[in-house]
Amino acid sequence: MRPGALLAIVTATVVGAGCVSTRHVTRPSTPDGIQMAIDTSSGPVTLLCQPAEHPPGRAPITYDALPVAIGPEGIWVAPREYPPHLLQVRDLQGFTIRRHGLGWWEGLGIGTLVGVAGGALIGYAKGDDPACDRPFPDCVLEPSLTAGDKAILGGVLGAVLGGITGGLVGLIVGHTDRYVFTPPP
Repeated sequence: MRPGALLAIVTATVVGAGCVSTRHVTRPSTPDGIQMAIDTSSGPVTLLCQPAEHPPGRAPITYDALPVAIGPEGIWVAPREYPPHLLQVRDLQGFTIRRHGLGWWEGLGIGTLVGVAGGALIGYAKGDDPACDRPFPDCVLEPSLTAGDKAILGGVLGAVLGGITGGLVGLIVGHTDRYVFTPPP
Protein backbone atom coordinates (compact mmCIF):
# COMPACT_ATOMS: atom_id res chain seq x y z
CA MET A 1 0.00 0.00 0.00
CA ARG A 2 1.31 3.44 -0.91
CA PRO A 3 1.29 6.57 1.29
CA GLY A 4 -1.37 8.06 -1.03
CA ALA A 5 -3.70 5.20 -0.15
CA LEU A 6 -3.07 5.80 3.56
CA LEU A 7 -3.94 9.49 3.12
CA ALA A 8 -7.15 8.52 1.33
CA ILE A 9 -8.08 6.17 4.19
CA VAL A 10 -7.37 8.88 6.80
CA THR A 11 -9.41 11.46 4.87
CA ALA A 12 -12.37 9.10 4.45
CA THR A 13 -12.25 8.15 8.13
CA VAL A 14 -12.17 11.75 9.37
CA VAL A 15 -14.99 12.83 7.04
CA GLY A 16 -17.04 9.76 7.97
CA ALA A 17 -16.42 10.27 11.65
CA GLY A 18 -17.36 13.96 11.52
CA CYS A 19 -18.18 14.75 15.11
CA VAL A 20 -21.65 15.88 16.13
CA SER A 21 -22.70 16.53 19.72
CA THR A 22 -26.43 16.57 20.45
CA ARG A 23 -27.74 18.33 23.54
CA HIS A 24 -31.35 18.42 24.68
CA VAL A 25 -32.29 21.79 26.15
CA THR A 26 -35.58 23.14 27.47
CA ARG A 27 -37.46 25.13 24.84
CA PRO A 28 -37.42 28.84 25.65
CA SER A 29 -40.95 30.23 25.88
CA THR A 30 -40.23 33.66 24.38
CA PRO A 31 -38.35 34.94 21.35
CA ASP A 32 -35.88 36.69 23.68
CA GLY A 33 -35.16 33.33 25.30
CA ILE A 34 -34.41 31.85 21.87
CA GLN A 35 -31.97 34.68 21.15
CA MET A 36 -30.21 34.10 24.48
CA ALA A 37 -30.04 30.33 23.83
CA ILE A 38 -28.33 30.77 20.47
CA ASP A 39 -24.68 31.63 21.00
CA THR A 40 -23.68 33.01 17.61
CA SER A 41 -20.13 33.80 18.69
CA SER A 42 -19.07 30.14 18.31
CA GLY A 43 -19.75 29.82 14.59
CA PRO A 44 -22.39 29.71 11.86
CA VAL A 45 -25.91 28.89 13.09
CA THR A 46 -28.59 26.80 11.37
CA LEU A 47 -32.14 27.01 12.75
CA LEU A 48 -34.24 23.81 12.68
CA CYS A 49 -37.91 24.56 12.15
CA GLN A 50 -41.02 22.34 12.03
CA PRO A 51 -43.99 24.60 11.14
CA ALA A 52 -47.51 23.42 11.93
CA GLU A 53 -48.32 23.06 8.20
CA HIS A 54 -45.22 20.88 7.66
CA PRO A 55 -46.24 17.17 7.58
CA PRO A 56 -45.30 15.34 10.79
CA GLY A 57 -42.48 12.85 10.59
CA ARG A 58 -40.58 14.76 7.92
CA ALA A 59 -37.15 16.23 8.56
CA PRO A 60 -37.14 19.77 9.94
CA ILE A 61 -36.70 22.69 7.58
CA THR A 62 -33.29 24.27 8.02
CA TYR A 63 -32.47 27.96 7.77
CA ASP A 64 -28.83 28.98 7.47
CA ALA A 65 -29.48 32.39 8.91
CA LEU A 66 -29.09 34.42 12.03
CA PRO A 67 -32.10 36.01 13.70
CA VAL A 68 -32.46 39.56 12.39
CA ALA A 69 -35.14 40.95 14.68
CA ILE A 70 -36.98 39.61 17.68
CA GLY A 71 -40.46 40.68 18.68
CA PRO A 72 -43.38 39.32 20.68
CA GLU A 73 -44.77 37.68 17.53
CA GLY A 74 -41.61 35.64 16.87
CA ILE A 75 -38.20 35.80 15.26
CA TRP A 76 -37.52 37.41 11.90
CA VAL A 77 -34.81 35.65 9.91
CA ALA A 78 -33.20 36.57 6.61
CA PRO A 79 -31.81 33.40 5.00
CA ARG A 80 -29.79 33.75 1.81
CA GLU A 81 -32.15 31.65 -0.29
CA TYR A 82 -35.50 33.06 0.94
CA PRO A 83 -36.93 36.52 1.60
CA PRO A 84 -37.04 37.58 5.28
CA HIS A 85 -39.86 35.90 7.14
CA LEU A 86 -41.22 35.29 10.61
CA LEU A 87 -40.62 32.08 12.58
CA GLN A 88 -42.88 31.28 15.50
CA VAL A 89 -41.22 30.13 18.71
CA ARG A 90 -43.43 27.02 18.77
CA ASP A 91 -42.15 26.04 15.30
CA LEU A 92 -38.47 26.03 16.25
CA GLN A 93 -37.16 22.53 16.97
CA GLY A 94 -33.60 23.58 17.78
CA PHE A 95 -30.46 24.84 16.16
CA THR A 96 -26.97 23.75 15.18
CA ILE A 97 -23.65 25.55 15.45
CA ARG A 98 -20.63 24.51 13.38
CA ARG A 99 -17.24 25.08 15.02
CA HIS A 100 -14.20 24.65 12.80
CA GLY A 101 -11.54 25.06 15.52
CA LEU A 102 -12.81 22.07 17.47
CA GLY A 103 -13.08 20.17 14.18
CA TRP A 104 -9.34 20.69 13.69
CA TRP A 105 -8.52 19.04 17.01
CA GLU A 106 -10.93 16.15 16.49
CA GLY A 107 -9.59 15.56 12.97
CA LEU A 108 -6.02 15.74 14.25
CA GLY A 109 -6.73 13.08 16.87
CA ILE A 110 -8.65 10.75 14.58
CA GLY A 111 -6.14 11.19 11.74
CA THR A 112 -3.19 10.52 14.02
CA LEU A 113 -4.73 7.33 15.43
CA VAL A 114 -5.68 6.01 11.99
CA GLY A 115 -2.26 7.00 10.62
CA VAL A 116 -0.36 5.23 13.40
CA ALA A 117 -2.39 2.05 13.01
CA GLY A 118 -2.29 2.05 9.21
CA GLY A 119 1.39 2.97 8.99
CA ALA A 120 2.39 0.32 11.53
CA LEU A 121 0.37 -2.39 9.73
CA ILE A 122 1.84 -1.42 6.37
CA GLY A 123 5.37 -1.36 7.78
CA TYR A 124 4.96 -4.71 9.51
CA ALA A 125 3.46 -6.29 6.39
CA LYS A 126 6.61 -5.43 4.44
CA GLY A 127 8.48 -8.09 6.43
CA ASP A 128 12.17 -8.42 7.33
CA ASP A 129 14.95 -7.37 4.98
CA PRO A 130 17.67 -9.90 4.23
CA ALA A 131 20.87 -9.48 6.24
CA CYS A 132 23.43 -7.16 4.68
CA ASP A 133 26.40 -9.07 3.27
CA ARG A 134 28.16 -6.12 1.65
CA PRO A 135 31.07 -4.06 2.98
CA PHE A 136 30.63 -1.54 5.81
CA PRO A 137 29.59 1.72 4.05
CA ASP A 138 26.89 0.04 1.95
CA CYS A 139 25.16 -1.48 4.97
CA VAL A 140 25.02 1.88 6.76
CA LEU A 141 23.46 3.64 3.77
CA GLU A 142 20.98 0.82 3.15
CA PRO A 143 20.43 -0.95 6.48
CA SER A 144 18.46 -4.16 6.73
CA LEU A 145 15.37 -3.59 8.87
CA THR A 146 13.17 -6.03 10.71
CA ALA A 147 9.38 -5.99 10.33
CA GLY A 148 9.15 -4.39 13.80
CA ASP A 149 11.54 -1.58 12.76
CA LYS A 150 9.45 -0.95 9.67
CA ALA A 151 6.27 -0.95 11.78
CA ILE A 152 7.72 1.75 14.05
CA LEU A 153 8.87 3.88 11.10
CA GLY A 154 5.55 3.38 9.33
CA GLY A 155 3.65 4.28 12.50
CA VAL A 156 5.61 7.51 12.98
CA LEU A 157 5.25 8.50 9.33
CA GLY A 158 1.56 7.54 9.38
CA ALA A 159 0.99 9.58 12.55
CA VAL A 160 2.52 12.70 10.99
CA LEU A 161 0.73 12.35 7.65
CA GLY A 162 -2.55 11.25 9.25
CA GLY A 163 -2.47 14.05 11.84
CA ILE A 164 -1.87 16.76 9.25
CA THR A 165 -4.47 15.37 6.84
CA GLY A 166 -7.03 14.71 9.59
CA GLY A 167 -6.52 18.17 11.07
CA LEU A 168 -7.06 19.88 7.72
CA VAL A 169 -10.13 17.79 6.91
CA GLY A 170 -11.50 18.44 10.41
CA LEU A 171 -10.91 22.17 9.95
CA ILE A 172 -12.91 22.14 6.72
CA VAL A 173 -15.71 19.85 7.93
CA GLY A 174 -15.89 21.28 11.46
CA HIS A 175 -17.58 20.03 14.63
CA THR A 176 -21.37 20.38 14.85
CA ASP A 177 -23.15 21.12 18.13
CA ARG A 178 -26.85 20.25 17.74
CA TYR A 179 -29.25 21.69 20.30
CA VAL A 180 -32.69 20.06 20.28
CA PHE A 181 -35.51 21.77 22.16
CA THR A 182 -37.55 19.68 24.59
CA PRO A 183 -40.87 20.83 26.07
CA PRO A 184 -40.64 22.69 29.38
CA PRO A 185 -41.35 20.53 32.45
